Amino acid sequence: MKNNISSVELIFGDGYQKTTDDRRVDGKWACETRKMRLEGQDNLFDFWFISVEPKFKRCRYFFKLTTTKVTVNAEGYSMCLLEDTEGHIFFDRIYENGEERLTQMKSLNSLNSWNSTGTQSTDTNEDFTKLTNDEHSQLVISKLTEIGKGKFPTPESNSNFEIYYGERGFNTDFEKAFRFGFDFPFVHVVDVFTPPEWAKNAIWYQIFPERFDKGDPSIDPEGVEKWGARPNEHNFFGGDLQGIMNRIPYLVDLGITAIYLTPIFQSNSNHKYNTTDYFKIDEHFGDEKTLRELVRILHENDIKVVFDAVFNHAGESLEQFISLKELQENSPYKDWFFVRHFPITYDPIPSYDCFGFHSYMPKLNTTNPEVKQFIFNVIKYWTVEFGIDGWRLDVSNEIDHKFWREFRETLKSCNSDAIIIGEVWFNSSKWLNGDQFDSTMNYPLQRSVIDFFCNNTLNSVEFCEHITTCRYWYP
Repeated sequence: MKNNISSVELIFGDGYQKTTDDRRVDGKWACETRKMRLEGQDNLFDFWFISVEPKFKRCRYFFKLTTTKVTVNAEGYSMCLLEDTEGHIFFDRIYENGEERLTQMKSLNSLNSWNSTGTQSTDTNEDFTKLTNDEHSQLVISKLTEIGKGKFPTPESNSNFEIYYGERGFNTDFEKAFRFGFDFPFVHVVDVFTPPEWAKNAIWYQIFPERFDKGDPSIDPEGVEKWGARPNEHNFFGGDLQGIMNRIPYLVDLGITAIYLTPIFQSNSNHKYNTTDYFKIDEHFGDEKTLRELVRILHENDIKVVFDAVFNHAGESLEQFISLKELQENSPYKDWFFVRHFPITYDPIPSYDCFGFHSYMPKLNTTNPEVKQFIFNVIKYWTVEFGIDGWRLDVSNEIDHKFWREFRETLKSCNSDAIIIGEVWFNSSKWLNGDQFDSTMNYPLQRSVIDFFCNNTLNSVEFCEHITTCRYWYP
């Protein structure tokens, strides 16, 4: 909990190494102790940090926490309280005649905030009636009231309290802490999280090609709007790859070092997230010759190129889904999708899985070996043939982790320096262990920025706490 701890130390070493090399002597564990630093706080937690490098690629470790312990005894009741760095008191244990009655850590005000009448001082507004729903809550409240009225004596002790924390929780015994500490059995280089070095300081620019710039009016879709007219979710303006090429000097002037293009593959929508042909550039964007030239000039200007693609679902005009609609359960592609029953239906809820309930975006079965190979062929084609620098993956959190592990192996075999960015709308830790993605879209940060700067629904303290939470979700 926030502000509970005054200091944290990391105790670590090789689990096999003793203080003596003489195997005839039962030496003690050879360990080091280093102070950690408090790097941030959000509304609930402190975040302590330290970086160490195991000498022998193995590491056993646990933590020593220091706080202030206050003990009060009277009339058969004993309360062990912990005092934080700001002088607030937290319940650790309460006992009645030696029997433990309450074990939840609950925040209380400092004993000094109580006056002689047993009421709280005006400088605090904490409501003790909300401490706990435990059946002994009234006992807790009455004992606190007695403290305030002076019925309990002055705390018997007020001293630093040290406790160890390891894999099995808290204890006060060093040997147990060592035995049940956290463990890195052996650190293998292949398991270490190594995102592309170039991405760490990249300045990104997202381009929605249909709306960025028009370079070749001859390939405009029918019914194109006049450039600068009011956009909506369905209309077209004629932006294309040539338009992006024409604006490269603008990107260079901005200091951009990486762009990611929202989907450019064949599709009948303006957003192209309902792909109908993964091996063809949309005819209203340009052709392969234009794309090669665009990538070449961007690279000449030290700008990386990342494609956006959707492998969670496709468009209803995908060849394989057309087969499914026409042949139903006799289609050779029936297992490419998740069909609940035949004949397939579309309204009100489709009889097959989709993105949301949008019938025009059927979900692909990425556990099917044929589907996997199809997708892997797609990424190999565009990565190898056109020299792009990575992929941003739409709706990636709705695809199985096994698929993404194989996806990573496939892409990195084509270009070990290519980046993989997943679209995940929440804490992305499960995808960022070095075996799936290199990075993810930081939507929690986005929401906090919008709430603070645009909606005025966060104050400055809350905004800082939100940012801190985002920072410390990941190692």
